[in-house]
Parts: sequence; C-alpha cells; structure tokens
Amino acid sequence: MIRSPVIVLALVMVCVVGLGFYRGWFSFSSTKTVETSNVTLTVDQDKMHQDKNQAIQTAQDLGHKVQNTVAPAPKKSDDPASPPQN
Repeated sequence: MIRSPVIVLALVMVCVVGLGFYRGWFSFSSTKTVETSNVTLTVDQDKMHQDKNQAIQTAQDLGHKVQNTVAPAPKKSDDPASPPQN
C-alpha cells in the first residue's frame, strides 16, 4: 500500500524537474581535468520567480475574463408579495 504514494511523489518530482529544465530553471555544466570531473547544477531563482509571477498574472486575467462573461444572478427581493423579476 505504501508503494502508490511513493510512485505518485516520484512522478511529481520527475515532472517538476522536467518542467524546470524545459523552462530554464535548472542547468548543468561540467568541467573535466585529468584527475577530476566537476558537475555543477545551477538553479536560476530569478527565472523561477518571473515564471511564477507570470502564471499568477495569467490566472488572475483568466479569472477576471470569466467573471466578466458570466452574467450576475438577479437579486431576490425581500418582499414576498413582489412579483418575480425576469
């Protein structure tokens, strides 16, 4: 039973890492000498923050667009004797 959450977590991590490389959040570089090899993982936090802010702005714009296209519900009167509004 424990395998399922572990698999889901692993898939989420793979997707985040893949998206990170695709969006340019992460990059690898390596240098090699005769005796040593160095591998460096670089995380571009500025790019991550830019993408996060852009995603938030896009979601807000989409929310405003949906809110403006949906007609507001008619207000109900508190007076039970008044005729229904059309």
